[in-house]
Amino acid sequence: MRVLAMEFVDGLAVDNLEDMRRQGIDPAAVATIGARVLLTQIFQHGFFHADPHPGNLRVLPGPVIVPLDYGMFGRIDGPTRERIADLLVGLLGQDTDRVLRDLDALEVRGDEVDHRALRRDVGELVASYSELTLDTIDLGMLLQDLMDLIRTHHLRIPPDLILLIRSLVTIEGVGRRLDPHFDIAGQLEPFLRKLVLRRMSPIRILAETARTMADFQRVTTILPEVLGQSLESIRRGELTVKFDLQHFERLVRQLTRASNSLSAGIVIAGLIVGSSLIVHNGGQSWMGYLGFSLASVLGFWLLWNMFRKG
Repeated sequence: MRVLAMEFVDGLAVDNLEDMRRQGIDPAAVATIGARVLLTQIFQHGFFHADPHPGNLRVLPGPVIVPLDYGMFGRIDGPTRERIADLLVGLLGQDTDRVLRDLDALEVRGDEVDHRALRRDVGELVASYSELTLDTIDLGMLLQDLMDLIRTHHLRIPPDLILLIRSLVTIEGVGRRLDPHFDIAGQLEPFLRKLVLRRMSPIRILAETARTMADFQRVTTILPEVLGQSLESIRRGELTVKFDLQHFERLVRQLTRASNSLSAGIVIAGLIVGSSLIVHNGGQSWMGYLGFSLASVLGFWLLWNMFRKG
């Protein structure tokens, strides 16, 4: 048998509680540090160890956690991390519609899905955790129940999302061996808070507003040509248009909300830029701070409106 060894790592097995205590290492601290290491990999770097079982974890004095064997790893990008945070918020907020949208956004889908039955089962899932908060929830059980629901309805789930769920469940199991009171959900809360606050960044709001305006300009540029070609195709009988007004009112409401949110975003961006220029140039500073305050109020309103109806 041959083994490729790149580096020798000394230390204790992560489940060797007796030797840890003998060397003055607190197993509860090891559980907390190990969870933070994995959560930092997932939610900050987007590159994580996908098989953190006891055989792949060593403990050095400090304590320091040393992950071994990166033969199995996962990658998730920034938008996916935010959607995962949205999914957890929807589960805890008993928002069935939001959970369904977030599952679809995470590409958890199926070919022949009974949407009424899926909605019913998701509603029962969120109701079963209605009395819990993020710091009291059993995350492993929640993820297991979610996976059971996905299997029941024959939904497909992206491989990296499977690896992420597996990693969280595994590290929670390791943590419980080290500390019976270990709760990975409590360690997860700061990372979710950062993801939510990142959306409130003025720089991000300005960047997204600029991208939206650029997309809008591009659409308005090509729309007359596309519309003209379509009308000519209709005139020649090459294109048939069929209108379905069954959900027209709902579409109008969604478009109205989207346009209101876009307008509010543009106003917020203008207030931030204008107030920054006033304060920077040493003008009427009270006007600048008033602009910042108004932008903050509008920003909180916009975020609340998005989360309430998102």
